Amino acid sequence: MRLSRLGEVVGVGVAVAAALYTFPAVTPSNADAPACRNAQVHNTRFLATTVDRGANVRAGPSEDTEQVARLPADCSVGFDGYCIGVPEPDFATGVPDSR
Repeated sequence: MRLSRLGEVVGVGVAVAAALYTFPAVTPSNADAPACRNAQVHNTRFLATTVDRGANVRAGPSEDTEQVARLPADCSVGFDGYCIGVPEPDFATGVPDSR
């Protein structure tokens, strides 16, 4: 009997997780592009749109840290802060851009 109940609980959890990954996030009205799939877009201080090449999500504020995900091009993502880092050439203008 207990094993059956455990199976039900696990099954519900899997169904909820599948639904979260299946349906895209609702895009906030102040976003310039649709929300990136599985990205936080609500209850954040800032919204940004990924560049036409997409964007890497890293474990820390450096290109030396592990890449943990990749966001597609032209979608919105929310964030609470950013770090001023090493200047890199901007993709569009080629002008140094501190990131």
